[in-house]
Amino acid sequence: MALIIGNPTNIYLGVSAGIGFLEYLKIMILPTVAAGITEFAIVILIFRKSLAAPLVPAVTEVKPESRADIIIGLVHLIACLAFLVVSGYVNIEMWLVSVVCAASLFICVAVRRLFKRDGKKYLSGSLKRLPWQLIPFVVSMFVIVIYFNYCGVSEKLAAFLGEKKVLWTYGGASFIAANVINNIPMSILFSALPAGLAQSAYYRAVYATIIGSNIGAFLTPIGALAGIMFTDLTERQGVKYGFKRFLLYGVCISVPTLLAALGVLALVI
Repeated sequence: MALIIGNPTNIYLGVSAGIGFLEYLKIMILPTVAAGITEFAIVILIFRKSLAAPLVPAVTEVKPESRADIIIGLVHLIACLAFLVVSGYVNIEMWLVSVVCAASLFICVAVRRLFKRDGKKYLSGSLKRLPWQLIPFVVSMFVIVIYFNYCGVSEKLAAFLGEKKVLWTYGGASFIAANVINNIPMSILFSALPAGLAQSAYYRAVYATIIGSNIGAFLTPIGALAGIMFTDLTERQGVKYGFKRFLLYGVCISVPTLLAALGVLALVI
């Protein structure tokens, strides 16, 4: 949440509002620290008995399959992050930086691997591991959001949220909406809502929405793609962590964290 490149929702909302990398960091660093301290304290309180029990480490030897692939990946990651940081100052779109770096990484690894015997198997295995099952869910949410905009729902929602105490109304509304339609489509829906506000209120609403989009991921698995992937991974590993349990811990952790982050944001901006 502290960096504009830390979450796709940060990028979309921040870029839509014309917020630069350092400007974003200056505003969001303290709310992020407050959120982190609050969340950490609650987690320690909830799981104090489990954390007090001695850990039994499972030692597993992991040998990197290819050091060359690791180096290629790290070079592309560092280059991508560097260009994302300076993109706002050289008028390059962040999505373009990400697409170019991703395409370059795939081409470099593909070319290198095709000269090896297991090249096709390696590439096909990598493609199969991608979370393709998430595409229908995300696409359907985008369709719903676009339809909302077409039908004028955005204007009605903006009117409902009003122009008073926008930091709290937009922060709370985005937090809830993220768990109804996922935080990425929610960000697209909310990006146009503060347009009619005064400049000071506009940026309060934008930053509050960013906070809601990040912390909304704690409430239910629907809140973010990470939550959906997390529950899928736990199921594959035989760990019982369903929707109800996620929601139970989510309420206890996310609500105080949201209030702490928005409270500090109100002092900063």
